[in-house]
Amino acid sequence: MSEYELLDLIASGTAQMADMFTLYLTVLSAYLLVAYIVGGKLSTTQNVGLSLLFLFATLGQGIGIYQNGVHIGELLARKEELSPLTPYESQYVANTNTWVIAMVVGILVSVAFMWQIRRSPAG
Repeated sequence: MSEYELLDLIASGTAQMADMFTLYLTVLSAYLLVAYIVGGKLSTTQNVGLSLLFLFATLGQGIGIYQNGVHIGELLARKEELSPLTPYESQYVANTNTWVIAMVVGILVSVAFMWQIRRSPAG
């Protein structure tokens, strides 16, 4: 595979990761809005169901981004055989892992917020 083809695959994978992150932010925003507006009024069953749906949607995006980052890392290793990596390319996988960790923290904080709202006396 030529260097151009590898770079094209890397660019396509990066665009796909951006789409996945956009979906993650959309689901996260919707969950936080629901938590803030009606979180205290939800029954336990509704809250558990909504939280599980949220976890399924957001963790799926996080896993997809991680797997895509691993694949891009493999493509970068193949590209390195053809030409030296740029500083950005050499840090790509580490940057992807940082974003995935930030996503997981966001998920945990959001679920904690929902359950905190639910337990608040005003809710």
